Amino acid sequence: MMWSPVVILATIGLLLLACVPFVMTGVLEVMLAMSLSTLTTALLVQFGVVAGNWPLLLTLIAGLTALYAVLIWKPMRAMLKRPAASGDVSDFIGMQLQLPADFDAQHNPYLQFSGIRWQVRAESAATLAAHHAVVVTRVEVGVLWVRAATD
Repeated sequence: MMWSPVVILATIGLLLLACVPFVMTGVLEVMLAMSLSTLTTALLVQFGVVAGNWPLLLTLIAGLTALYAVLIWKPMRAMLKRPAASGDVSDFIGMQLQLPADFDAQHNPYLQFSGIRWQVRAESAATLAAHHAVVVTRVEVGVLWVRAATD
């Protein structure tokens, strides 16, 4: 395989694009812009729009990176500032469970379910007793919010 400017630029662009999900905010926009600019430059060289000499290619990459950074800055900022999703989206919501025999809302408010030890909290002020059926109403990290199941 010959390492032409197109292959080198496409490889660099794809590697940068693959690293984007793993970088922190601030670097993310620049890395995405640089990835898009190297991929665009590779396409321009492949289709014969620009010559394949390196000083021209590096200048084009720098200019396109600046252009892409300006274009994606506001949409990326808006996307990253969007509030986190609430716990209203989960497969567990609406699921009916029976509390285990050793369940005690005061001293042992935990339930082993789906391989995870969940803390169980009542949605209302009602007390939760062992062996009672409950319905999951909300899910947070490590916490199942429940209400008494009505038959």
